[in-house]
Amino acid sequence: MTERPAPIHVPFRLGGILVDPGRGTLTRGEMNRRVEPRVMDVLCTLAARAGEGVRREALLDTVWGDIIGNDEALTRAVSRLRSELRAFGSDALVETLPKRGYRLTCAVVELEPRRETPQPARPGQSSSGPSRFGRGWVWGAGAVAGLTVFAALFLAWPRPGLIEGAVALRFDMPGETGHELDRAFRALNVDRAVFAVTPARSEFVASVVSAGEAANADRAGPLSVNLTDRQSGAVLLTQPFERDGRAATDLVRHIAMVLTADLRCLSELRSLAEPGIAADTGVVSQFLALCALVRTGGQIVQPQTLTADLLEQYPDSAFMHGLHAVALMSRPEQHFFAQADSRAGQVAEAANGLIDTARRLDPDAPVLAYAEALASVYGSSREQQVAVFATLPRSSWLGLQVQNRYFDILRQTGQELEAFRLAEDLEAIWPVHFQTSTFMALALVQRGLASEAVAFIEQKSRLFPDARRLQGLAMVAQLHYGEPEAAVEIVRAVLPPEAHPCALAYLSARRDGVPVAERVDLDGCDNIDTTQVARMHAVTQDWAQAMENIALFDPRAAQLAVVLHYPEFDPLWTGAAMWERADAFGLVDFWQATGTRPDVCRRPNMVTVCEREIVSRIAR
Repeated sequence: MTERPAPIHVPFRLGGILVDPGRGTLTRGEMNRRVEPRVMDVLCTLAARAGEGVRREALLDTVWGDIIGNDEALTRAVSRLRSELRAFGSDALVETLPKRGYRLTCAVVELEPRRETPQPARPGQSSSGPSRFGRGWVWGAGAVAGLTVFAALFLAWPRPGLIEGAVALRFDMPGETGHELDRAFRALNVDRAVFAVTPARSEFVASVVSAGEAANADRAGPLSVNLTDRQSGAVLLTQPFERDGRAATDLVRHIAMVLTADLRCLSELRSLAEPGIAADTGVVSQFLALCALVRTGGQIVQPQTLTADLLEQYPDSAFMHGLHAVALMSRPEQHFFAQADSRAGQVAEAANGLIDTARRLDPDAPVLAYAEALASVYGSSREQQVAVFATLPRSSWLGLQVQNRYFDILRQTGQELEAFRLAEDLEAIWPVHFQTSTFMALALVQRGLASEAVAFIEQKSRLFPDARRLQGLAMVAQLHYGEPEAAVEIVRAVLPPEAHPCALAYLSARRDGVPVAERVDLDGCDNIDTTQVARMHAVTQDWAQAMENIALFDPRAAQLAVVLHYPEFDPLWTGAAMWERADAFGLVDFWQATGTRPDVCRRPNMVTVCEREIVSRIAR
């Protein structure tokens, strides 16, 4: 089987299907389907060695590069590829080679000669790494000249390596349950998303114990994992796990991945902190509590509360000042990036004070790279923000705390495909992290992948104490894209009773193909926000009402950008009104300055319209 094949980047034929990597489409006759970026990457990699087979490891290296891609990410991509090919009656083209990889069984005919010049690498990605198809986000020459210095300040991020053998996992449970879990752990196929576990070299010991008196042999009771310091025996963190009737293999893998996420976070925080602090067992325990809190998306205690406590204990630590500044600026619900909001100025003032103190204490403190980067984007343009965020190392826990803003910018400027790619990368690196799961769920919903979004959210919901936000995304996916009859059940389960009449009337309108206004007065739907009302009108092709709702959006609140993500709004971009709103929001200037284009402009029927509108508005 071939190792590390170079993907095909030119259009090719796969049987009767035309594959266009640049556009990300599969076409045969009148049927045209857009394919997710990673799915297209997998297809192009398999096509490069059609008939020969490609190992799973080679696919991970080629498609995900230095991003840690776990088995689930690859399996999901192959499953989605088969689903896309099934629409053409060709799902059998991808053959599974047990315990090895996959093979494309059909010959490939390339329609253009392969280009020898490598595509430009993404900021932060080595040019020798795997190139991606369809890099539409090429910086214009002027943008490069203007932003290179701004971005270069943050290219040398601290990059602590992953630690191996960090924990010895044992099962201190009586009876068959303990033996069952122990056997499952020993048979665990540890991939790149899970730490190698070598007890002889471990610093910590994780003991799995029953939370109740019974041995939980029925696979239903809770378990607890006590993470202890091997040398002192001190319990550093206790985490509960629900069995939920899961098989031992699934449960053990879940425990291992959670330990992996928290220990990677701990490893990074300790590497950035002063040596004396990093060795303090009490601080290690608090770091782990912070890591677990952020991972689960817990709402009872805020991360900045924990970082404030740490700063109070170590007021002379540059690291603690920088860490608290990052926590203040990266709160998902705060207003640091809403530049018209007075509270943003208060956050910026507090963060800058912390950064100034950290700089006085230790001007070379590594944490300053993250804190100063975040502080620099306050009051800056979207172009400058993108230049900084695009360089963030995605394997960094501190970097992850601000990726939500990068994800939002990509969505706001219509770069849905790039946002989807970012979500996939982060989900592969942090597969048990609430924030990355939310990104991925949003990305699936925005792509109209209702069944995939619901299945993904159902799988992830058991990992987090507050799954309501993910379940709400599942409801939105079903509401707009799922089969109307099938969506009724989830709408009734997730929405409050007072919102049922509006949602159910909308589903009825979708099913019967009539404007939703004929079934319900959406102005009376207090529990459905303006963006959802606009989408309801658009889905049922009531364009006048859709535009009326869009006109209510406040450009400063970034709400207009919702229309860039969903295909039901595409027809609105053929008229001048939508372009005027985009221009008022500053999107046209952003697209021109960066050389990017929203996804709507990638659709064949919109290319000419987009270029005409963008060029003409810039010329004014």
